[in-house]
Amino acid sequence: MFHIVVASLLPLFAMIIAGWYAQRRGILGEGSATALNDFVYYFSLPALMFVSLATTPIEEIFQFRFIAGFTLAMFASYVLMFFVSSLFFKTHRTISCLRSTSASFPNCGYLGFPIMLSLFHGSRTAFVTSTLGVLLPTLIVMIVVAEFEFHRAGGRRNTLSIAGQVVCTMVKTPIILASFCGVAASYFDLGMPDYAAQGLKSFGMASVPCALFAVGMLMARLERNLRLGSVLSVNVVKIIVQPLLALGFLLLFDVSGELLVMGVLLAGMPTAAVACILSQVYETCEMETSATVLVSMLLYVPAFALTLLVAEGMGVAIG
Repeated sequence: MFHIVVASLLPLFAMIIAGWYAQRRGILGEGSATALNDFVYYFSLPALMFVSLATTPIEEIFQFRFIAGFTLAMFASYVLMFFVSSLFFKTHRTISCLRSTSASFPNCGYLGFPIMLSLFHGSRTAFVTSTLGVLLPTLIVMIVVAEFEFHRAGGRRNTLSIAGQVVCTMVKTPIILASFCGVAASYFDLGMPDYAAQGLKSFGMASVPCALFAVGMLMARLERNLRLGSVLSVNVVKIIVQPLLALGFLLLFDVSGELLVMGVLLAGMPTAAVACILSQVYETCEMETSATVLVSMLLYVPAFALTLLVAEGMGVAIG
């Protein structure tokens, strides 16, 4: 089963290396990385979010104990990294916000589905938990959007006006809007033809190579004075602390067996490329976030192996 992770990660590294090579050789024009990220942010990723949720029965989406444990671990990781960044690195709250996103937003879209479905033999529960792993981090996107809108508004308007603008912006944010529409389609059982679902999924999966190719392009422009301390601290929270928090919170909500292992594995996924997209959209910490994504994928392999060993020690059969 270890080869599943390696097989899933190798294409990711290849995409990043291809982007790095393209940037170093000047194959693509200036602004190409931004164009790729805009395509992912406004089109392909929202399509993937919508089809994943719209094609999942609503009763399977709302597994409240799993949702509660997973979400609390995610927010706890976010808050922890926010305080570390603010207190120890003395950074502005917008920078701390993006670092916290990198520390709490797992890559459940591209890595979650193939790894979970392979480990648990394509079980429906594995598919549903992976879908939840894609859906729940959109709450983090809402926080990022709200923080930057408050920052942009500054003291020019009253709090109520700013709050109204934040809500409007969040509703218009493609990823958030697509998620709400997907849940609504599932709730009202609107259904979707197979060809439409498959087409949207194929279109949505284009977000992975595009986002990672853009990460590679940014990596080629990494500055020598990059703060490695912040990159490593984000990855400690993401790869080590978040799965441990997930284990604790899921146990607190009486989640056990395979469902518990699934939650821990999903929480421990490396940082999603969505963090890079958000950093580019708001033009904040682009280089650092790209480095964070790459390092998290490197650290994920040994962390994954350790998680499987612990799960087997607990008597949960995997693979």
